[in-house]
Amino acid sequence: MVANFSNAAFRHYFVIFTVALSTIAYQIVLTRLLSVTFYYHFAFVGITLAMLGLTYGAIRVFTQGDAWAGKEGDQQIARHAVSCALAMALATALHLCYPLNSWTRSLSLYLSLVVALLAFTCSGVCITLLLTHFPASTSRLYACDLAGAALGAVFVIPGLNALDPVGMVLLLSTLVAIAGLQIRPERVPTKQHIISAGVGILVAGTLGIQLSSWLSDGSIFTFDVKKGASGAPPDFERWNTFSRVAVSSVYQGPPFGWGFGSDHSDVNVLQRRLTIDADAMTVLTHWRGSIAELSYLKDDVVNLGYHVRHASDVAIIGVGGGRDVLSAIAFEAKRIEGIELNPAIIEALTTRFAEFTGYLNQLPQVHLAVAEARAFINQSAYPYDLIQISLTDTWAATAAGGLALSENRLYTVEAWQEFLTKLNDQGMLTVSRWFVPGTHEGEFYRLLALAAEALKRHRVSFQALRRHMLAANVGGIVTLAVSKTPFDEAEVARFKETARIHHYAVLLSPTEVYDEVAEEISSGRATSEFFSSLPMDVTPSTDNRPFFFHMARLFDGPAVLLHGNVSRSMNSKNDFASLVLGILLMGTLGCTVFLVILPLQKYVPLGTASAALPNLLYFGCIGLGFMLIELSQMQRLMIFLGHPVYGLSVVLFTLLLSAGLGSYTVSGTPAPQRPFIRPAALCILLVAMGLATGIVTEYAKYQDTAFRIAISVALLVPSGMAMGIMFPLGIALSKSRFAGLLPWFWGINGAMSVLASVGGMVLSMQYGISGTYWVGVACYAGCVPLVHLLARDRVG
Repeated sequence: MVANFSNAAFRHYFVIFTVALSTIAYQIVLTRLLSVTFYYHFAFVGITLAMLGLTYGAIRVFTQGDAWAGKEGDQQIARHAVSCALAMALATALHLCYPLNSWTRSLSLYLSLVVALLAFTCSGVCITLLLTHFPASTSRLYACDLAGAALGAVFVIPGLNALDPVGMVLLLSTLVAIAGLQIRPERVPTKQHIISAGVGILVAGTLGIQLSSWLSDGSIFTFDVKKGASGAPPDFERWNTFSRVAVSSVYQGPPFGWGFGSDHSDVNVLQRRLTIDADAMTVLTHWRGSIAELSYLKDDVVNLGYHVRHASDVAIIGVGGGRDVLSAIAFEAKRIEGIELNPAIIEALTTRFAEFTGYLNQLPQVHLAVAEARAFINQSAYPYDLIQISLTDTWAATAAGGLALSENRLYTVEAWQEFLTKLNDQGMLTVSRWFVPGTHEGEFYRLLALAAEALKRHRVSFQALRRHMLAANVGGIVTLAVSKTPFDEAEVARFKETARIHHYAVLLSPTEVYDEVAEEISSGRATSEFFSSLPMDVTPSTDNRPFFFHMARLFDGPAVLLHGNVSRSMNSKNDFASLVLGILLMGTLGCTVFLVILPLQKYVPLGTASAALPNLLYFGCIGLGFMLIELSQMQRLMIFLGHPVYGLSVVLFTLLLSAGLGSYTVSGTPAPQRPFIRPAALCILLVAMGLATGIVTEYAKYQDTAFRIAISVALLVPSGMAMGIMFPLGIALSKSRFAGLLPWFWGINGAMSVLASVGGMVLSMQYGISGTYWVGVACYAGCVPLVHLLARDRVG
């Protein structure tokens, strides 16, 4: 059905590399944009649009048949590359033109998403034309495609650190436009040449304007409306792969506090609001160096631990605007380590507003570090009297995906075990979360479940568990204190006296407990049957299921939406995130039928489709398998490596690049006589990697970062190379009998990747990250008999 081009030229390799690089980078930038303009759970829309567009692009190539063969193929690649560049820029412009009226705001959003889908579709057309019209060069082209995607995943990290998203999108659009211009073989300019050049000049010129304004600290094109609310431009704004950080202008008024037990309206302080992804908020407080200025902080329930025991050596997880650091200073701690994941927050605190906040980082007792807390504390040479986690959440999707919240890894049993290990014998871990009696209790229950399980793993008996925990509440905040050794009677008395003086409600002590659910969980006697009987999932989150904030079960989403009180203890934002994930899964299934199955009925005779069924299943299995393995390994090794950015810069880059190398190694070789050996060997490698990952990461988790990166690369490269062989192997086995269906097979591969991108997260939330991994292995295992059928039916 589709005629082949002549042999692939250098320009074809350049185009597929550039388009793949720009496509994955644009998808990551779109993920960040949606997390800011809407909520983090909409970030998955960006991933789904990318995969769906690439798949539909493949189907477009399939349905065009011979019309896009030969010279016309080069012209179509050029036309769609330039269209992709223009659509990227236009979709971002529609995001920028986000009007204030609610109806037009929705219209603007939908239009921007439709245009973004068009951009990914055009990218899919370019990549599919190049991969399927050069069967003899498929392995090399596929290697360039994966190498470009790998570099794009890494390129977006310094790109977003140096530019805002508008500048990044314009830069990517310029790269794709250049690729589209240079692929044309004609030396004499045509009308299409002129139009393409005009688009390229327009995008590049706009990029130049944006860059010049960005460097002068005043971007021309920026986002004035975030999450449906507009406001004055911030005094400080930084984007990166974690979030958008913005600091407002200064204002004067009563001090900000999470859980004050008393009224402090008579105190006036200068403050600045710091927001993360236009939602999560803390403050930068003006401080002139006097401890007396900070006395009001002693009333905040998040600082409960200081009242129970004196803490000299303190670790603060999540520095934010510096309030917890100021609290430690107010309680006269001698060594204060503030650990902050987001470098933009530290930049605001220690550089741009250092004078405003009292030069905290220059105080002799204060050390501020940009690091992931678990990795930092694990490698610390000093034990702590207190480790404090106060409302550490951002509702910001990292670039690794919609529900890959960077703070998830702090709220797992394994994390709390590590924290307890790093405490002095009299040390405490204090964690503060949201709590409203009768309406929002789930986070408190889950904190108790985490504490009970972590203490049991530290060999604390059931009878003694309650003597290791104290909890108090005021307003909408609860603070749980977990001690490495039992609280003695004097400490419990101080806790109760503090609660009386500061008007806290005692939720947990050795003699008091909030309710029967809290009593059962804190005693350590709660069974799986007990947890299942509750209206929400508050089982202790683990590294295998690190979804502390998501308590809706798989089929609870519609009930939560229709009956707001069905689970009275759950956060509405996170409930809705689970619901959106379910809707996306159903939507991708529907789109797969509409964009993939229906074209099969229209363009392929029933007999041909039946004969090609093993081929379709094969390409579907490798699409599912690769994405599920990629997602699960990214999540597992992200925790081990100690930073979300490593999910992109190490895991995704290594997997894609090694898969490209694997594809390149089969370049120009004929289909093997015993092709089933390769998928069988791959399955053995994947099983070995799955078993080794848990053992090796546990052994090496206290090693330095460079060593952990080397370990991760060594784990990923062999299986990555083996997975990269599978696509060109399928092409080699299919091209003699089903040459006209090659774009169709690529489309099936993409369609299954779409399902896996959302379904993989659903699997991880319900059955754990390791469960997702082994489903991916099973997909590749299914390729062993399928590849035997492909080889048996091969013609010639």
